Amino acid sequence: MSRAQRPGPTVAALLVAATLLAGRAAWAAEPASPDVAADAAGSVSPGAAPADAAPAASPGAVAAAELAVPSAGVVESARSLAVSGKRAEAIALLRARLEQRPTDSDARTLLGIVLSWESDYPAARRELEQVLAEHPGHGDALPALIRVELWSGDPLRAEELGRNALL
Repeated sequence: MSRAQRPGPTVAALLVAATLLAGRAAWAAEPASPDVAADAAGSVSPGAAPADAAPAASPGAVAAAELAVPSAGVVESARSLAVSGKRAEAIALLRARLEQRPTDSDARTLLGIVLSWESDYPAARRELEQVLAEHPGHGDALPALIRVELWSGDPLRAEELGRNALL
């Protein structure tokens, strides 16, 4: 295939950007975490937890207290923990939720996102791919997986995901 017949890198970058922007809506209402930096385009990138972050409570204690809450409440609680620098607690809460309700795609998607912030790309990828296997084109999981591929150094896979999303 000649260069004139295939889209160039600019088109591919636009495809990935469009997919990422579509997924940002769910996170737009949350304040930016001091340890998750946003660039000028609004893309979120992982960073280290702030040095002044409050000490984490026992993940088991948090999980036990939150599991009785409906899914939306668990996900919101975990999201609040994650953006306030208490990622280990958020991960523990989400994993406990998924032990009880393995089909909770919102909890699994957020788990993948938080794991990606912790730079645990293989685990994040597994969680997000599982959501997408059950719900192709999931509005939050797909852009999150694209970010995982970008952050883990696989822009070609990110581009492929973006292209497939637009087909």
